[in-house]
Amino acid sequence: MNALKRTCLLATAALLLNACGSQNLTLPSSGDLPGKHDAAPAPAPITSAPATPDPNLDTTSLPTSLSLHVGESRQLTPTMGGQVPASGRLTWQSSDVGIVSVTESGVLSAHKAGQVRVQITDTAHPERSLALSVEVQADPSPPASVNLPAPAPTQAPAPIPAPTPTPIPTPVPIPTPLPTPTPMPVPTPQPVASSGFAAEVLRLTNQARAQGGSCGGVAYAPAPALSWNALLATSAQAHAADMAARNFFDHTNPDGRTFDQRITAAGYLWRSLAENIAAGQQTPAEVVASWIASTGHCKNILNASLKELGVGYAEGGTYGKYWVQDFGTPR
Repeated sequence: MNALKRTCLLATAALLLNACGSQNLTLPSSGDLPGKHDAAPAPAPITSAPATPDPNLDTTSLPTSLSLHVGESRQLTPTMGGQVPASGRLTWQSSDVGIVSVTESGVLSAHKAGQVRVQITDTAHPERSLALSVEVQADPSPPASVNLPAPAPTQAPAPIPAPTPTPIPTPVPIPTPLPTPTPMPVPTPQPVASSGFAAEVLRLTNQARAQGGSCGGVAYAPAPALSWNALLATSAQAHAADMAARNFFDHTNPDGRTFDQRITAAGYLWRSLAENIAAGQQTPAEVVASWIASTGHCKNILNASLKELGVGYAEGGTYGKYWVQDFGTPR
């Protein structure tokens, strides 16, 4: 009996202990934990704007090689990121300026036969550059009208057309300049009231543009009339007077100044330019007819992209009468 009571007491104690052990425990909240209670939210991710790279020279805006004839000039217009770079951003260097010289604005001029390398460098990043090979060929067949005999001292020489002009940015080859005529006394140029001649040259030029025509086998549609521009006229008149006074016949004067430099110095802000010159013709009708008969000059006269004109006329020098047409498209 005592043994039975002892067994019951032990069983009751075991049940009580099991019930205590089965009580649910509540875990402390994060606020009840020691140390850092609530973690701060992670900052939202951010990205900086990508740096805009300084654009490289566009390789597609320039040829890798170029062929010119002696006396020809060519305007090159490279781009950077699709835009024309600011003045002074690029430097131009020819490996032989005796064969091809190049201006700061990218005008290449061929002086004699040969081959050179023209280097174009980004001044802000000298490691960035482009190079092109330029071959200069002698003109094999200058126009027959250029090969004139030396003028007789007592008779004015036959009229001659100018060397083929060079429009910008669509250049036309310039043949080798005429040899210097036999020296003869040069009379001092006399002032000439050229406004009537200039107006007539403008009228005849616009008449030809209105009709259209063919230049060297290439058909040109009728083009709008050219407007008179006083700045172009100033440049043209100064060059005509200079040729008469210093007895030369060329688009580049003896000081080395080219026609685009002369027009810029006159204050004309241009997008494209061209020039025709002639000597010896007696009337506006005769000089316009001789220009129309010459392929390069004809192309300038019928070029619809050219919008304005100035005309110069002066007397003196070997050929007696000198004529200049300066064409331009303003900015």
